Amino acid sequence: LTVLFAPCLLASKPRLISVADLHGDMDQTLKVLTGAGLIDPKTHAWIGGNAQLVQTGDITDRGSDADHIFQFFFKLAKQANRSGGRVVNLLGNHELMNIQNDL
Repeated sequence: LTVLFAPCLLASKPRLISVADLHGDMDQTLKVLTGAGLIDPKTHAWIGGNAQLVQTGDITDRGSDADHIFQFFFKLAKQANRSGGRVVNLLGNHELMNIQNDL
């Protein structure tokens, strides 16, 4: 009788975090992502491991940091990917209104 043992790796399910309506407020964006345990409070680097972050739109309008927030999310997406995580940005109605020149 031959018995084969294969290693068993228990993978934890990734956390799913959804964030909406950042409206150009970088300070609030950093507070939300830090509070969710996704970024380091000092370096703002990804520490979320295999977490899945979905930003459900409305980064633009109201505040003055929309471009900075978009660039920050692009950087986070690369960092998350290296850790087995993921960052997804969806378009909200404010992004669509900007695309359509319907402000």
